[in-house]
Amino acid sequence: MLPQLDRLSLVSTKRQPLPLHGERRSNARGSSVEFVDYRGYASGDDLRRVDWNLYGRSGQLFVKQFEDERALVVHILVDASLSMDVGEPNKLELARALAGALGYVALSCAGRVTVARLRTDAEVVFGPAQGKNRAAALLTSVGTVRAAGQTDLDRAVTSFVSRERTPGLTILISDLLGPTWETGIRRLLSHESEVVVVHVLAPDELAPEPAEEVRLIDRETGRSVEVRLDRTAIDRYRERLGRWLGAVEMLCGRSKIRYARVSSSTPVAEALLGHLTRAGVVR
Repeated sequence: MLPQLDRLSLVSTKRQPLPLHGERRSNARGSSVEFVDYRGYASGDDLRRVDWNLYGRSGQLFVKQFEDERALVVHILVDASLSMDVGEPNKLELARALAGALGYVALSCAGRVTVARLRTDAEVVFGPAQGKNRAAALLTSVGTVRAAGQTDLDRAVTSFVSRERTPGLTILISDLLGPTWETGIRRLLSHESEVVVVHVLAPDELAPEPAEEVRLIDRETGRSVEVRLDRTAIDRYRERLGRWLGAVEMLCGRSKIRYARVSSSTPVAEALLGHLTRAGVVR
């Protein structure tokens, strides 16, 4: 897929991914030698941009920024609760693949990328890093994300934004199967980031088949309930599912959040070039 990914870029309505070291040319006007600010060093930055005098005084690495150098900051948050580790195909496998692909696109466009896995808190598994030479490390790190425990989306997002002070383009990849999904999304908005929600659900969650008496087991808590999945029960389920999906879409629409719902049975290339392109996430 790499040749396809190399032709894509992430869409940001606030800050466009502009080149730091000649990765892609920009139409932005201004002098590339006009110094405007410092930022912390990220792995992959050009060492020639480090202010070594400042390092000698502070012991910390800072990179000089110039007028036309506005790298897109990208945060990719992957729900790694046990509810993601279900479905055929598996939801978490698709989430990891999408996180790796989107992170690769951002690095290729000289973006500054951070990937975090969400459970009851947020743990950064990659970054912040910059430069296409970090792509292998990105893919390796994303591949280590495993499902465990429950996700309190609000608490996990709060954990992330309390540590990550730099707003940017924040991409949440989650099934949103938790009571705090709405407050979690609103918490991302309070971070002043552009927010994208990639809503991953399994085929049998979207369209369950009728069955006789079955035991449904909560993947995260282990609690179970015996039900009869006859046509009436399936119809009630689909009605409630439709109301919930409508509420998610309404929240995203009112909050100007780009939203894409993807079945875990969708191939990664189709999800990127189809669902996420139509949602205005990549182009």
